[in-house]
Amino acid sequence: MMLLSVLLVAVCCLVVFLTLKKKRQALKQTKLQLCMAKLATLKDLLIHLQQHRGLSTAVLHGDLSLKMTMQSKMSTVTSLCLALAHDYSELPQDDLFEGISSHWQRLESRCLGLSASNNIEQHNRLITNLLYLIQNQAEENRLLMRFSRESGMEVIWKELLEMIEAIGQTRAIGMGLVSEGKSTAVERIQLKYLNEKVRTQFQALNLSFIGESATLNTSQTQGAFIAGPFIKTADVKITELQAFINKNLLQANINNISSEQFFLLASSAIEPLNSLFNLALNTLKERCSMTNKGWK
Repeated sequence: MMLLSVLLVAVCCLVVFLTLKKKRQALKQTKLQLCMAKLATLKDLLIHLQQHRGLSTAVLHGDLSLKMTMQSKMSTVTSLCLALAHDYSELPQDDLFEGISSHWQRLESRCLGLSASNNIEQHNRLITNLLYLIQNQAEENRLLMRFSRESGMEVIWKELLEMIEAIGQTRAIGMGLVSEGKSTAVERIQLKYLNEKVRTQFQALNLSFIGESATLNTSQTQGAFIAGPFIKTADVKITELQAFINKNLLQANINNISSEQFFLLASSAIEPLNSLFNLALNTLKERCSMTNKGWK
């Protein structure tokens, strides 16, 4: 009788232990899913802020045809900031997010009263902080970092986004030049520097995804497999953008180039990298879902 009682207590303890373990695992999965959704929205905020920087720079250089597009983009950025604060209650407590929100509120109301160079500088500071925030939010979730490393996709949180930002800065400066119809020596130096930076970053990104795949384990080669087509497309588009800049923008007078034309050209170099981020994140979500099913 005593033995039966001991066994019954042991079984009850085991059931309680397994139930609590399952609840903890489910909670981790819920936090992971929320974290990835938050990161996807933060990345979208980054893309729209970068576009607003380029469009507002063109308007400040005199191309008023883009003003309505710029205002629409401004509304999108504001909506994303409000949605993030509403959907993720921990974000407003984060000093970086609070600084980004406050900075955007000031910039939103006065960007067209700034000089074009100061407008770019203010956007650059804002975006730099947003890049830090995205990286911090990703690194705070250990399960996400583990999945990212195991899949060979950890570079999407820093290196990939920094690559997108370098092209975004190129687009912003170029928008000013084509809208103004001329460039200064300083602007030409900035463009040359950014061209070199983009190419160096792209080579490093390519190596991270593709070049080391032979030394990675089976699960890590998933990142290289996913990245391949997007990296190849990005290489073509970046080459086209830089060839256009070298031919048309690195001179004092710039003629017969529309702001919209250059915006689309530069954006086409960003698009495959943005798509790569989205696909990598969706792949991580699928892995998370499969792992969760294995726990049931």
